[in-house]
Amino acid sequence: MTSLRNPRRWWQVPGRHASWPYLLLAGLVLGGLLGVVWPANPAAWSLASQAFPRPGGQVVLVDLDAASLADYGPLNSWSPELYRSAAEQLQQAGASAVGLDVVLDPARRETAPLVQALTHSGVVLAAPTPDSAAQPGYGFSAVNSSRLLQPYAFQTAYPTAQGKLVPSLAWRLAQAAGASVPLESQPRLLHRFVPSALDTRLSFRDVVAGRFPHGDVQGKVALIGQASPDPERLPGSELQARAAASLLAPPFLNFPGWAVGLMAALIAGLSVVLGRFWGLAQALLLPALMLLLWRAGVALPGVTLSLAALTGLLLVGAEALLVRRSARLHSSVNEQMLGTRAGLSQAVETLLAAAAPDAGRPCLFLVELEGYAALQQRFGVTLAEEAVDQSLQRLLSLAPVVPRLEGFGFRWDRGELVFIVDPVQSETEAREIADYFALTVSGVVLRGQSLLPRGGYAWVRKPEGLALDEVSAHSLVGAARQTLRPVVEPLPPQP
Repeated sequence: MTSLRNPRRWWQVPGRHASWPYLLLAGLVLGGLLGVVWPANPAAWSLASQAFPRPGGQVVLVDLDAASLADYGPLNSWSPELYRSAAEQLQQAGASAVGLDVVLDPARRETAPLVQALTHSGVVLAAPTPDSAAQPGYGFSAVNSSRLLQPYAFQTAYPTAQGKLVPSLAWRLAQAAGASVPLESQPRLLHRFVPSALDTRLSFRDVVAGRFPHGDVQGKVALIGQASPDPERLPGSELQARAAASLLAPPFLNFPGWAVGLMAALIAGLSVVLGRFWGLAQALLLPALMLLLWRAGVALPGVTLSLAALTGLLLVGAEALLVRRSARLHSSVNEQMLGTRAGLSQAVETLLAAAAPDAGRPCLFLVELEGYAALQQRFGVTLAEEAVDQSLQRLLSLAPVVPRLEGFGFRWDRGELVFIVDPVQSETEAREIADYFALTVSGVVLRGQSLLPRGGYAWVRKPEGLALDEVSAHSLVGAARQTLRPVVEPLPPQP
């Protein structure tokens, strides 16, 4: 007889499906890939910036407002000298850098000498295309497009048609103000500030005339441009002011892709290890943690990490489906191999109605699996039914030893198995068979928990003084319980 001992492995966890280590590995891999592919959440960070704007932007917008247009006429008819006058006033007021977010008409005769004079004095000029931004003193005036209502990202450099990186207007302004920012095509978040550039804007007309508080621009970047009358539709000038202010502000702590991948892998794995709905709890808490850390200057990719937690939750759901499937399979095995109480009652009635044989009588044997309740309480029904399955496989191997075993047996209570052997010659043989049943099952061990079987028996006969209809399977099982006794010696190991 082959031993079916199943010692507990180091990876086996009470109440978990046997496939959970593979699900854990899948969670680690999927979470890591998610973090590497999506290490930044600019849209979520933009909403966080809107909810918690940064204090004090370092850029002042000089607005080409309606009053200026009323004084100087349409914008395309303005003399370029007006821009030089405004730039000189701002520089004299102590502006750290001056930018002009207006595209000058190159067809006008006075434009070329004005551009030379402005760039010579350090004024940064806006370029309408990346190719035109390759000239010294120019910066490409643009921000990244967005599917949302408002843009939320920009770059310090944009590629030309030939693939060459040229600086943006915001990077030129930050560099002119003394900031050291790398020139790269990596998108950066467009921060919000309180007060905003629109809140502190100056009128272009007042700047040209010198009628403005010099303290408002001293030590700050001044950008000449046009603000929109509709605050919901922001033009490039206000966005360029925010982009330059974002480069001048202290940088947020950003995590590299490998660090985000590692965090996402650990969070997905933790969801699988904890099981149940802990993955959902993590998915709800991580965006809140992102907002909390945002106020501390840390850009946590909370949406990515939240999706990693949900990935772990999906794997936990897959494990639950596997557990249910295993439970259904165990139930199906028991139903196919064991008869029910009704089947046992019918078998007893048939044996009682038959004529008594000359040699031997049928005997009912009861095997009580005393460890079943402990397995069910500690590890669940699935593992307890697995112990029953292993017990059935062991008992099935008794066919050569007990050749008169009728059918395979019956299930009485959850932890009780009933068998009928016909015929049995004597009390001694009945006791030996009952002991052998118990000895056979005693070798089953799951999760370090051993079954403690006890064997008993009862003769299938009509006792003297008792009517035939009063003898039932229930009464015989009760009589067999009176003879139950534990294993008297260990089952010898078999090769």
